[in-house]
Amino acid sequence: SFKLRLSIKNSEDKDIFLLVQIIGEKERDFYPAFAIDVTDDELLQEKVRDLAYTDKTTGLPNKESFILKIESLNRKSTSMIFKSGLLFIDINNSHRILEILGHRLFEKMLRDAADRLSVVAAAHGGEIFNLESDDFVIVIDDYQDDSEMCSVANKVYGAFAMPFTLGDALYEVSLRIGLVSCTEYLRGAQISPSDMLRYGEIAGRLAKKSEGVFILDIESYLSAIKELDMEVDLINSIKNCELKVKYQPVYSFGPDRITAVEALLRWENERYGNVPPSIFIAIAERCGFINQLGDFAIDTALDLASRLCSEDRGILVNFNVSSMQFSQSSFAEKLRDKFRSRSLPKDSAGLEITESCLCGETSDFIEKLEMIRREGIMVSIDDFGTGYSSLSYLKDLPIDFLKIDRSFITGIDRSEKHFNLFKSITALAGSIGVEVIAEGVETEDQLDAVRRCRCRHIQGFLISEPMDEDALMDFIKTYTGPGKESCRKS
Repeated sequence: SFKLRLSIKNSEDKDIFLLVQIIGEKERDFYPAFAIDVTDDELLQEKVRDLAYTDKTTGLPNKESFILKIESLNRKSTSMIFKSGLLFIDINNSHRILEILGHRLFEKMLRDAADRLSVVAAAHGGEIFNLESDDFVIVIDDYQDDSEMCSVANKVYGAFAMPFTLGDALYEVSLRIGLVSCTEYLRGAQISPSDMLRYGEIAGRLAKKSEGVFILDIESYLSAIKELDMEVDLINSIKNCELKVKYQPVYSFGPDRITAVEALLRWENERYGNVPPSIFIAIAERCGFINQLGDFAIDTALDLASRLCSEDRGILVNFNVSSMQFSQSSFAEKLRDKFRSRSLPKDSAGLEITESCLCGETSDFIEKLEMIRREGIMVSIDDFGTGYSSLSYLKDLPIDFLKIDRSFITGIDRSEKHFNLFKSITALAGSIGVEVIAEGVETEDQLDAVRRCRCRHIQGFLISEPMDEDALMDFIKTYTGPGKESCRKS
């Protein structure tokens, strides 16, 4: 049996399945044949192959085709040494574009983008694949060096310099491009399609950060892998409630006692040790888990405030909120509900925001702070002096405390400039009814300089390192004030 194609005059070619049998012996043999028209079956199989290996919107080879291409490169690498470069191309803000244009025009944009990319790929002897909706990759075989790949990438950017005509309007469409170099495949080297797709994902992510073309090298790859692994670990830690809150006391002269504590979120990881908040907060914001993280810190701090109130300690519990969480429209209402549900008295809890929240402040921003203060929640600007740093906005902000960043405290006992600057900020804040807290006080000399500036509130290792709740409760009962032997560590 075998298949053959018949050319029939004045008709389309036919695919025939021919079955021939031998019947009889020697001179009496005869050969009956059975012919079956399988043209429709062949066409059906071809359509199935097209569906499996072609993107239905752009008509380009899809991810499955790309996987076959990588497998082909692996087979090629067993017989020769060559270079193959891949440009992973992602359309920026595609979800936003879809929301604005709708599906029909969005798909037209994808087809137009595919056409422009195909022209560039063909000009450089490359193949183009549509991995997903707005993700493309161009494969260039046997290229010379990275500069050649960058040249192709620049041609891609050039192809998108002209706006897209979509409906009755023109739209600018921007890209990010990550380059992955399968450099000098040594004989027998193999790289799996899944690994290559991961390299492309990482290269695209780093290209987004660098706002241009990014060439993935081993150092950046390993760093990105660590970041991705850290994301997974953080998400699991949040889900499993493995993060901790520690508290650092604030000591006030006048009442000469601990008057406040700051709740500090901490993440200790088996692989990475104590991860700085600046790192894991950024990861949580990027992964969309900042609300869960922030709510956990707020709830834990308010629970402590409730405990301190039940013991009539008169201690304010401050908690930090990221600018991303604070900017959400419902934040003030949610915080109010948390505060009311615990029946907390006025001035028992406080919100700390950084200067990054103040950039581009609006009337809505002011109203949000005023609503929070009306509930009896105090407001502090944390790490003052590290960001926006304009004293002019202080007069308009409904705040209670200004926490001066430790960078102003370091050297305050040795530098007249540091001393005078801190003294001026303290005097200005006092003139508009805002109290100042000096952060990062670590030595007796720094304490002396801060007090000479008429600052009554101090926080830092001279008082104590951050500690857990039980240790804090013991500390509050026994601490008598900063002195030569008063540095507490826990």
